[in-house]
Amino acid sequence: MFDLIQERDIGARIASRTMVYLIAHGEPEDESYEKLGEQGQKQALELAHSRIIGGVSRVYSAPEKIAKETAEILRKEFDVPMVSIDCLSDLNRGKNRFDVDILSQLWEDVYAEIKGVECIHEAQSRFGSCMNELVEKHPNDSIAVVAHPLVNTLFNSIVIGGSPQVEDWVYSGFCACASYDVTKKSWSMVMPPDDSFLIEPCSVIEKIPDEVKKAFGL
Repeated sequence: MFDLIQERDIGARIASRTMVYLIAHGEPEDESYEKLGEQGQKQALELAHSRIIGGVSRVYSAPEKIAKETAEILRKEFDVPMVSIDCLSDLNRGKNRFDVDILSQLWEDVYAEIKGVECIHEAQSRFGSCMNELVEKHPNDSIAVVAHPLVNTLFNSIVIGGSPQVEDWVYSGFCACASYDVTKKSWSMVMPPDDSFLIEPCSVIEKIPDEVKKAFGL
């Protein structure tokens, strides 16, 4: 699905290139993760006013409300179209997104088969294919993609290699932005997820229940 590049190939630049900015949604209002909080709105504005992103022609968003609210702020600031895409959705963890038993099974085995739940491997493949499809629509262009910290973490592990770790997810920041240079489905990381531009950064671990932290020894 991906041809990984650790060092960018100068010769490949003759081919069409796409710059992709992958952004985590802003800080949620509460642990339900359903709505963007006031601080999350400020974070999205700070990102838009930073120099991290430039020249995007379109903002794509996961279908969940919190992602679309984040993307809408960026859309207004960049004055570009915004499109919600189902395949960018968060990993389906059932009715309770922080069910400790389910989360434990998911991270212990990325192929775990749990009724009504999407395993990590499936989410990784689905999200990766979706990102490739978006890139094909934007040769020689730049786009922004707003999704959830968990699937962003899974995608990043595809690009840089290695197995995704629960620590990578829980310590990732809201509104953190990573950038990638893409040529013929070959992805190279330009900038790892960064939220240093935020006045008040916040990580996922600050918005998850204490029982989840305890279960993973965090």
